[in-house]
Formats: sequence, C-alpha cells, structure tokens
Amino acid sequence: MSDRDLTRIRDLPAPDLWPAIERDLSAPGARRSVGRPRLPAGDPTNRHRWIAVGVALALLAAALGGAWLAFNKSERPASIPSNKPVTVSVTAKSYPVRCSATLDNPVIRPGEALQIHYALQNLGASLITDAYAGQRLVVRTTSGPILYDSQLATAGDTIGIPTPTNPLSPGTRITLPRNQSTTTIVRWPGPLVLQLSCPFVLARADREHAAIPIGALPSVPVAVGTTGEAPDPDMAIRESVQATSGLFAQCSPGPGGAIVRGLVTPPAGHGALPLPARCWAQVHTYEGFDVVDLLFVAPPNAPSVNLPTYLNQFQIQGTAVTELSRWTFVVTEAGTTQAVPIDSAANFPHGEVDFRYEGGTLKEGGGSPCPISSTSYGSGGVFFPRAC
Repeated sequence: MSDRDLTRIRDLPAPDLWPAIERDLSAPGARRSVGRPRLPAGDPTNRHRWIAVGVALALLAAALGGAWLAFNKSERPASIPSNKPVTVSVTAKSYPVRCSATLDNPVIRPGEALQIHYALQNLGASLITDAYAGQRLVVRTTSGPILYDSQLATAGDTIGIPTPTNPLSPGTRITLPRNQSTTTIVRWPGPLVLQLSCPFVLARADREHAAIPIGALPSVPVAVGTTGEAPDPDMAIRESVQATSGLFAQCSPGPGGAIVRGLVTPPAGHGALPLPARCWAQVHTYEGFDVVDLLFVAPPNAPSVNLPTYLNQFQIQGTAVTELSRWTFVVTEAGTTQAVPIDSAANFPHGEVDFRYEGGTLKEGGGSPCPISSTSYGSGGVFFPRAC
C-alpha cells in the first residue's frame, strides 16, 4: 500500500453510528439488546460514509494481500539444484576445439569428494595435436571469498610442462579419467561455486613445450546438503582421534580441544622414535557437521606458531620447532571422514622415518638414514626421528 492510500484512509470521517446507539440506549425504556443500527433511508451523508468505508477496506485488503504474497515470496527457500550431472564447456577462440568439464554430483554432502571429469573434442576438419598441462580447482563462496585453491594446496603451480598426447582426428574426443582429476573433500557449508581450469592445451609444433591455452571454463554451482544435527564438538574430537591409526592415542586433545602434552606415536617396528609434542584441536561447527583439525607441534615447549592455510607455506627455521602437523576430518552423525590428508613440516638433525596414511593405516614411506639431517614437507605424511 502506498503512502497516498494510507493518507486517504486516515482522512476518512468516521460514521456517527455509535453516538446514535448511545443516545438510543439512554432513552427511557430503551432495550439493552443492540441490533444493526437503522439509518434513515433518505440520509445521503450516511450512505456516502458507508461507501467510503467499503472502498477503504477494499484497498486495505488488497494491500495486505500484496504484502503477504511479497513476504511469502521472499521467505520461500531457494530451489535445490538437480542431482543430475552438470557440464560446462568452452570453445577455443582461434581453433575448433571444445573443452568440457562434468560435475557428477552438484548436490553433495559434507565429507564427500567432488567428482569431476574433463573432455576435449576436435570440432574441425583437420588433425589437432593436444597436450595435457595439469589442472586447477578453486572452491569459493557465492559471495566471492576463496575456500580452497589446489594450486596453493599442492605447493606450486599445477600447470606444468605440457605432456603431449595422441593427436585428435576430426570429430574425435578424449577424456581425462575421474581418478586423474583434481578433487577435494567438501568441508564447507553451501552453496559453493567451483572454478575449473581446462587441463588440456593445444601443442605447438614449431616450439618444444610450447602450448596454446583453450580458455577458462564457466563456474559451476554446488549445493551442500546436510541431514541430522552436528555432533557435539568433544565427541567429534574423540571420533577424529580414533581415525588417526593411533597417532594421537597418547596425545589426545582435552575438552574443547584444549592443549595437552604427550607422545605422538609411530607404528611399531620401523626404527622410528615416539615424538614428545604439544597437541590440540580446533573445531568448526556448521549445520549438520563438524570440521575438526587435529594438530601437534614438537617439542612440547616449542614456541607458538601461526598456522598458514596451507602447511606447505610454513617454513621451519632453526631448532626451536622440529615438526608441525595438522590433520583435518569431517564428522557427521553418519561417521568420520578424512577431509585433508595429514600435512607435516619437519626438521630432524639425525635422520627420519616417513609414514603415509593409506587405506586407514600409517605405512612407512621412506626417510633419511642416520646421521643425515632432513628438512621435509609432506602432504599425506608424518615424520619421526630415526633411532640411530
């Protein structure tokens, strides 16, 4: 309803009905039951007043009806994207080739991996030599802030030296298998937006390792669906500790993720020594799930450290810190999932033993012999001093 309509209603004169009723009831012998007031049939003033009241009420009803519809429209939940795969594509500006990316699960649950696969098609009538040049996956919110960047998470630019593949005949198509596609575990509330890079380029025959990029792919929206309530933070910490293959068994964070001092223990029988450390947890609770970061720094009296978003950006200098490690899990009512493999940065002066988390257990993955010092970073691994 407009201000003009409100003014019209406010300025309408009220009908003089109730004063008349009061006069009738105050008369001697008047009946105390009140029925519909009788208006003189020939009184045009009263008739015009009733017409004005009726118009005003009609305007008010229309305005309230419009307001109700507007309110319900604004409060109506946004439509949930379909579970059907979503494909985006880009055609090269100067060459008849199309690069496409398909997201199999545009509606995803916390703890699930994004399922993406890429394809390149020759739309022209001539043979084209393509090359594989790596991928980049960026996850951001709908308002813009970046939540994950595979280029930073993998300690460098994922676009490397192009690797030539088989030439593409006219009309043919090649695909990059899902198990070779860059992915990540969803650990953020939705909705999300994916920015994908085409992993293919066009190889130039006149120069070695030279390539022509095809172009950026359109963004892909992703909905994050949740069921149930987020677990209690302390329970989420306990569930995460149980998923570490015993690594935090003797250094489990306290209530609320409080710091404890204990031993980070390696699997037995590999010549690795337990690592005295300071352990704690950080819990982020969202609708329907928790994200738990289990962390330790060695030795226990190491100075406080500022953790970067990606641990490969942490530089250990000197001997005050020998190792810093973070392991991230998504915990829901349905279970616990490793969201980010354990990241560790270490500096041991007399040899080390490396372990990687594979198939739910820690497995030896190499290291350096005694007495060689080693400064290491490992995504998906943790390091222990070697018994020399």
